[in-house]
Parts: sequence; structure tokens; C-alpha cells
Amino acid sequence: MTAPDPPEPLVGREGDLDDASYQIREVYAQYGLTNYASQVMEKGIVNTLVLKAFRFDPVASAPGEYYDAPS
Repeated sequence: MTAPDPPEPLVGREGDLDDASYQIREVYAQYGLTNYASQVMEKGIVNTLVLKAFRFDPVASAPGEYYDAPS
């Protein structure tokens, strides 16, 4: 009795692609990962700046109080 053949993977059919198509797919994959990582870092920087602005500004961190701008 022999073991059944493993199922074919749903993704990663490199054997079906020629060199140019494989390279194009890899470039788009790397671009996508890089773009995602940059957006995550950008969001982290924005969150850090917002938290820092509200933490050290007594007017912004005091609930119920309003800032009257000098006229």
C-alpha cells in the first residue's frame, strides 16, 4: 500500500511561469510588502506624535477645560 499523493499547493506555481513572469510577480510581491511596512511605520509615528502632544500639553489633556486663545 502506498501513501496518497500530497495535494498540489494553491499558490506558488513557479513551474508554470516563465522567467519574466516570475520576476514580475516577485517585484510586485516585494513592493506590496515594502508598502505595507512603510504604512505601518507611518501610522506608528503619527500615533507617537499624537500621544506625545496630548500627554505634555496640559490644556489638551485636561478634560472639560477649554483653551482661550489670546486676542
